[in-house]
This record gives sequence, C-alpha cells and structure tokens, in this order.
Amino acid sequence: MTKSTQKKPKLKSASQKIAKAKGKRPKKTTEADAILRVMEVYNLLLSGASRGMILRYADEKWGIKASQVNTYIRRACDKIKEEADAHMDGAYEKALSARNRLLATTERLMLVGQAGPRDVLAVLSDRERLQGLYAPEKTKVEHSGAPPSIVDLVEKAKAQDAADRATMTGDQKDGK
Repeated sequence: MTKSTQKKPKLKSASQKIAKAKGKRPKKTTEADAILRVMEVYNLLLSGASRGMILRYADEKWGIKASQVNTYIRRACDKIKEEADAHMDGAYEKALSARNRLLATTERLMLVGQAGPRDVLAVLSDRERLQGLYAPEKTKVEHSGAPPSIVDLVEKAKAQDAADRATMTGDQKDGK
C-alpha cells in the first residue's frame, strides 16, 4: 500500500486524542490506578449503573477504550461475586449453631416452667427442617380455569344476554 491509501487507526478515547495532539503516547496506567478504577466501577455496578453508563463514565473520566473498561467491569464483577461467596460461607453452619443455642435455651426454660414441650418441639422441628430431614412440602394450586375477573365478565355478559332476550318481542326473537 502507498502512504496515501493506508488507513490510520481511529482514536477512540479522549486521552489518546490529547496525547496525539501533544505528540506524546498516552501514559500507562499503574496497578494502583487500575485498582482504584476497578473500585469505582465496582461502586457504579452496586449503584445500578448499566454497562453503557460505565463506558461513558470511563471515557469521560479516564479516556480509555471499551476493551479496558470491560476488563475493569469483569474484575469488579469478580469482586462482587467473591464477597457474596464469602458472605455465604458458613451460613448453614451459623444457622444450625443458632438453632442449637435456641434449643438449649428453650430446654433450660422448660426446666424452670417458662417454656413447654411445644416450644422445644417447635425449635427441634425448625432445626430439622433446616437440616433437610423433612420431605419437601407439596403445595396445592387451586385453579378455576380462568381468573375471577374474566369469569365475572362472562357471567355478566350471559346475564345481560338473557335479559335482552327476555325483553325482545316474538318477532325480534325470530329475527324478523
């Protein structure tokens, strides 16, 4: 290709345009800056910002390409997932331990007459349900075939039709 037919790469970010105008290359982001950016993206995600909003924010604030923003978004999402997993770690064990403490307290209260066997049974039942010792409860769904509002409308239409027929004369009923 000749010099005149070569395509120049399009500059997408503001920092690249400024650097080009100054005749310099954009400076490389430090790891510390990258971590701060990931934390900003993390906060934006937690506040409900969409990917498009984050892309615009990043372009205006940092002047970086969408691919780099996607990397920050991915790292922020990984951090969110990591925190959620850490929060759920031991949740079952904590809940079971709480039920065991409650059972012990209820048994002590029963000894002094402040709780009864039904209270102990309720705690035991709750603990066993948490442990999955009971079969899943089946729920019965009752369905009349149509929502009540539609049934009411049909009944009303039938009643109106019957009333209209009752008020018609003999010739009107025959269609004459």
